[in-house]
Amino acid sequence: MPLREFVLSAGTLSNEQCYGTEPFSGGEYRWSRATPLTWAVNFHGRDGMTLVIPYALEIEKGFFERSKLFLDGEETAFTREPYHEFGALMANTAKTNVREVRLETPQPISSPSNPADTRTLGVGLLVRRSPPMQPVDLSKLALATGASPKIALIGNCQVQTYEWLIKQMIGVDPLTVADFSHSEYRTPKYKQSFLEGAKQADFVLAMHSQYVPAQEIRESTAAPVYTIGNMYFRGLFPDICYVGSIDLRLGKPTGYHSVVVLDAFQRGLSPEECDNQFTQENFARLGLFGAWDSSAAELESLDPNLDFPASALILDSCRRYQAMLTINHPGVLLCYTYLASIFETIGVSYKPLTFERFHEPLLTHDTCMVHDAWADHLQLPYRSTQQVKVNDLGRRYVSRLELIRHFYEAYRSVPTDALVVNSPRDMVEDLQHNPELRHLARTWG
Repeated sequence: MPLREFVLSAGTLSNEQCYGTEPFSGGEYRWSRATPLTWAVNFHGRDGMTLVIPYALEIEKGFFERSKLFLDGEETAFTREPYHEFGALMANTAKTNVREVRLETPQPISSPSNPADTRTLGVGLLVRRSPPMQPVDLSKLALATGASPKIALIGNCQVQTYEWLIKQMIGVDPLTVADFSHSEYRTPKYKQSFLEGAKQADFVLAMHSQYVPAQEIRESTAAPVYTIGNMYFRGLFPDICYVGSIDLRLGKPTGYHSVVVLDAFQRGLSPEECDNQFTQENFARLGLFGAWDSSAAELESLDPNLDFPASALILDSCRRYQAMLTINHPGVLLCYTYLASIFETIGVSYKPLTFERFHEPLLTHDTCMVHDAWADHLQLPYRSTQQVKVNDLGRRYVSRLELIRHFYEAYRSVPTDALVVNSPRDMVEDLQHNPELRHLARTWG
């Protein structure tokens, strides 16, 4: 199976990120200072990774045999292999996340006086991993030539985006849609209504969820029922949480609270002081650095339940652009990529869409920001606006400081014992295991 390559060119790194090198012509780096050579990286791969370190010129025999490679401080075996016109050092690892790659060598590679003959370290570090989506072995739909498929769609609020996309991609609305984020769709009456409508569909897209009666749908219709992913990922928003008991969540000024704000409020900090708490140091103090990995692991654990695994696509997309609007609201480009792959697999013709300017159906809801300090920690190639849209505040975008002031106002109006994090589950568990932070979370029966 072809591998997708993720290229980390040394020319894109600052001196603080790629130690043991210095800038050279063409945006590359030359390896001329003392070893070790270290890349401060943060790669994630579901099925492990292959690391490739090319070198431009042949190096004296035995040089690499006397070198050592460390992944996150753990020595890792490597081989010398050809790579295009270069030689390369290659190493395989079952690790799903690598934050630091260090190459210790017996000596630096010195540079001759002629810059054109400088021994460069090729193009830096490359990481290979499995492609974002594995094709599934599903038979093609038997549709009449030119016919538009009749689609039944059921899931949470994310179906609002899929409903819009289906109309744009195949020219017709879905046959029937159930959005269980609205309470009426969780009643027996509306469930039965959906089951009746699904009988007329060519196929059903059913989001994996406790609220989706996938087995009942399969029993009530002869049409194929495909389970699709519920795109929930907190890796871009490590501080976002829900506050209050499970039945009495605080929804003011928005349902998307921040444990950074809750902690600052309980420590008696002013809103202005709280605004300065969104730092890597405070994220670490609150135990948030594991948010990407724990949420990624949760995504991957759901893949076996899906006809169309989604975790690798979500993780890959979030690395390249802001693919999520909130922890549970994917952007339209992510949904389009996922839906297009589904259509291609089952044989549905569709109109490719371009996204220079596009409609975001879920922008009718509140949004979250990727804090700059967190984007720096993840070494993301993009930055998001440092404002968020809040419907309760006039459906407008507000600054973080203004939002903090509204959170403080809301927190002053409720009993202290209501100011606890009840979700996400991994955040609650992390807080409860820290004696200094466990007051921020509570287990609800």
